[in-house]
Amino acid sequence: MMVSPWKCGLFIPFFYLAEFAHAIGISTHLSFYVLAVLNGGGVLGRIAPAYLSDALGRFNLLAPSAFLAGLSCVSIWLFTHEIIALMFFAAVYGFFSGAFISLITPCVAQISEMNEIGTRIGTLYTVISFPSLLGGPIGGFLLTRGRGSYVPMATFAGSAIIIGSFLILWSKLRINTNFLARV
Repeated sequence: MMVSPWKCGLFIPFFYLAEFAHAIGISTHLSFYVLAVLNGGGVLGRIAPAYLSDALGRFNLLAPSAFLAGLSCVSIWLFTHEIIALMFFAAVYGFFSGAFISLITPCVAQISEMNEIGTRIGTLYTVISFPSLLGGPIGGFLLTRGRGSYVPMATFAGSAIIIGSFLILWSKLRINTNFLARV
């Protein structure tokens, strides 16, 4: 349940990155390749951290993945004005958001009894569906309110994700207070 703020910002880049590319002068044809790079990064982000999580701990990868996804929004996306930087952001964000998507379910399973896993995963996705659905319209509102400036929207997305990462870290520390423990 501690991931709701993260989910509010998670899909904003997915919804608005192609339009952002067009807004900074990239052709419509080329701007859709940004989504391909974003999704390609997501594929790698869903595979590599899943393998590492068995050795390092699921929560130990989940919180940094969330934090780095949010940080990429406020440190890369905000300062992107050309295609190379935008493709780099898309790959980085895709990787870390993909890591979150692949790691959240095993984290829920890890803290659940075998007969509760289905119920808890269903509850998780029910709860996070609302902020996931609200993130896009909030991003659109911020884009309109900012008169076409993507700065408020990218700042909101990154901030929401970073706040969510700290809540995930707090959840990890509730499981085991040893910061370096494999959880």
